Amino acid sequence: MVESAASNGKSGRIILYWLLVRQEKMGVKETERLLRAMIWNTGCNEILHLLLDKYGAEIKLTPSLKRVLMSKLDTDAAIAVLKRLVNEIVLDEEWLEAFAKGKKEAMELLLQERGKEIQVTQKVLIMAIRVARDPQMVRLLLDRREPGTNIDRKVLLAAAENELKGSEIMDMLLSEREQDIAIDDEIIQVIAQNSEQGLEMIKTLLCRQQAGFVVTEQIFCTAARHHGQEMLELLVNNAGDFDLPITEETLHSIAKNYRHGRALLEFLFNLRGHSLPVSEKLLVSVADGDPGTAKDLCTYILERWPDIPVTDRLLEAACIHTDAMSLLLDRRSDGLPIERMIHRIAQSRFYGAMVLSMLLDRQLLEVDEWLVETVAGNYGALEVIYDRFPDFPVTSNTMVNVAGSSGAMMILLDRQKNQVLITEEVIKASLLEDRSGSVIRLLLTRLGPEAVPITQNLLVYSVQTNNINSLELFLKQCHDLDLSAVWEAIWQDPEIYPSTVALAAWILFRYARFDVSTKMLERLPSVFQEEYFILVYPLDIFIRACMRHRIPLPATEAAVELIVERASLDTVEIFLNEYSDVSITEKHIEAATRNPRKDIDKDELVSLLLSARKSSA
Repeated sequence: MVESAASNGKSGRIILYWLLVRQEKMGVKETERLLRAMIWNTGCNEILHLLLDKYGAEIKLTPSLKRVLMSKLDTDAAIAVLKRLVNEIVLDEEWLEAFAKGKKEAMELLLQERGKEIQVTQKVLIMAIRVARDPQMVRLLLDRREPGTNIDRKVLLAAAENELKGSEIMDMLLSEREQDIAIDDEIIQVIAQNSEQGLEMIKTLLCRQQAGFVVTEQIFCTAARHHGQEMLELLVNNAGDFDLPITEETLHSIAKNYRHGRALLEFLFNLRGHSLPVSEKLLVSVADGDPGTAKDLCTYILERWPDIPVTDRLLEAACIHTDAMSLLLDRRSDGLPIERMIHRIAQSRFYGAMVLSMLLDRQLLEVDEWLVETVAGNYGALEVIYDRFPDFPVTSNTMVNVAGSSGAMMILLDRQKNQVLITEEVIKASLLEDRSGSVIRLLLTRLGPEAVPITQNLLVYSVQTNNINSLELFLKQCHDLDLSAVWEAIWQDPEIYPSTVALAAWILFRYARFDVSTKMLERLPSVFQEEYFILVYPLDIFIRACMRHRIPLPATEAAVELIVERASLDTVEIFLNEYSDVSITEKHIEAATRNPRKDIDKDELVSLLLSARKSSA
């Protein structure tokens, strides 16, 4: 309830206040949870002070609270809590960086209470400037820096990297420096890479007529990649008599600029005209880039450089850009590399269908089995074919290829009037897609459960492909499969993510009971990183699933050691409450000190184990 209240923007403050006044006495853990929730909910400052007044003496700097405070030092709530805990902080680089990211008031508090322990060396200054979110915090450190800590090029480089307040900090540093510092190529290069603050920093340097400011080809390319026209105008004007080299690499950089690419190319064309180094090679590279940028750039280039040869590789690269393809097909319509073009169209979810429509309208393509099979998984492309040829040919390969898209599958079912054979191969093909559940739901709805084959192999395959939602859909429909065999197969496959195994167990426990061994627990790590840098906690998920569904866990010394070493404090506590007759040994105490989780208070975990040992004695 506490966590839910914290995330409730409208009513969270009222709920948290009710939780505070309702309880005459809260335990230390409940107090900390409420405190963390109030720090996250920025509208709870008044209630936070009530909590601090009532329970402030009990608050300890646990790893969980430390993590919240470090991420919220730009809020008044976190600073209010720190006033009571600042002397408990271990002043390492992690904490100093957190304070550097916070408000000036947080750094003021630290310097006031622990200033004698802090030496503002150049290393500390550089770290703080690189991550600072409040320029006045930087001012505090500048005023407290150690003798001999000068503002040199390394300090300026740190400011150049700051994407939040870099411009203000750079201005402050240039005003504060003891002597002129030449702004060399490296500093300008880093500024040019800073898409958020770079423009204002360049303006600052130009206003100060900073010595040593030279625009190289590399700097200009970097600016063209990250900024708009105003930045390039400033650099061109600053170059003066220097013949600024605008190369093919410059144009490649512009092609990668999603927001400003077209405007920048127009600017350079107005500046240099047809002397710009535009070639067929460049156009191919542009067409192969981000579709959002490439479609306008390709058209712009083709309109102004009509003599660029229309090669096979250019047609293949541009075949997902409608306007560009229209111009190219006006210049060449025979001997097209159709197969390669269609494969590229099939892979383009949003843009290829319009070009396919153009090819059909110009009668440069005919609808046959190969074409339908190739584009079957592309909803837009298949819709183009269905609109023009509602009786398009359907093969077994078409059925498999269409399984990756619910929209495409709907078109095929309409075309066949639901008279289709769904094989295990079709279902497997759907499971290879991220949104396989939508295809399976469609098939179950349109055709009924009896038309969708659900086998033990498919249950296992849904787990192997990380499709837990599809596993649940299958289990709702089948009641006569040997789930024990599925359970064993999942645990025997080392390629399945540990987190997926744990989530699959949670689903399977709803339909059957299984034995859990210590060897299974060994398979599940404390923390696991999936794609996209998502951290999950497989062992915690699995233990909670067992508890929820009353599945017995092994309570041997080895099993308990694994749980203590890898699980969260809350999970260990829940386990010990459920298995209160477990004997806590020295091995378990040692395991607690090895627990790798950053959010766990090892002292509290050891204390929990000692308390459990005392209770069972």
